[in-house]
Amino acid sequence: MTPEQFEQSVTLPSYTKPILVDFWADWCDPCKLLEPILDELATENHDHWSLVKIDIDASPELKEQFDIMGVPAIRIFSKGEMIAKFNGLMWKKDMGRWIEGEIKGV
Repeated sequence: MTPEQFEQSVTLPSYTKPILVDFWADWCDPCKLLEPILDELATENHDHWSLVKIDIDASPELKEQFDIMGVPAIRIFSKGEMIAKFNGLMWKKDMGRWIEGEIKGV
């Protein structure tokens, strides 16, 4: 994904509802474990937030722009700004609570 595509896929839509960005890599085993958790949560919460996945190896400019030092790296954007971040893996229940807590009131 290019910075221009990021603008169209994340920044602009974040003015309508929060966008959760999953920075991942194919070689990252924790990313593979997190993927179905995020997919399920995104399906269950599609009215409240959207999910965008960014492969850091295919998007080095975005990796640098958002200072992604390790993956999985989750970032939440609202109204064009990053409002929350988390690196690592969580159980589905915990990830759902974290996301809900971060987007509450936006």
